[in-house]
Amino acid sequence: MRILFDQGVPAPLRRALADHSVATAHEMGWTQLSNGALLRAGESQFDVFITAADENALDWRLLPSISIIESGGGKAAVNNNIFGWDGGRIVFKSIPHGIRTVAQVLSKSDLYRHKNTDDILRLYNPYPDYGFRVKAVMRSLGPVNVPGLAALD
Repeated sequence: MRILFDQGVPAPLRRALADHSVATAHEMGWTQLSNGALLRAGESQFDVFITAADENALDWRLLPSISIIESGGGKAAVNNNIFGWDGGRIVFKSIPHGIRTVAQVLSKSDLYRHKNTDDILRLYNPYPDYGFRVKAVMRSLGPVNVPGLAALD
């Protein structure tokens, strides 16, 4: 999976994503782009986890962690659905479209709006150990408070 880091994401975070191809906005020559423009510039080349989380005030680690639990980070995904959304039955036009859609639903829908990460995970998948498993992946990715990234908690 190709991942684009927005401004301010610490370089050491790359090591946590060693199985993926990571580039920064700086490396791509996109340092002057706003989040929306950065998202549009990178959507054909990168998955948009960080920017989608930032635009929707979600913990930056939530979306990639759900995708890792649900589909091995996209390795077992069908229909561009790396999140197991609706039991894997939902079809997204592309992986970036799925990332943006799920981020927006987790942030703005009546069901999830104003919920903390634990409550989001309980609603997302009610299995007792689901939240624990997702949060273990989140912890492995790094701290919640990384400069340049929004956090829900």
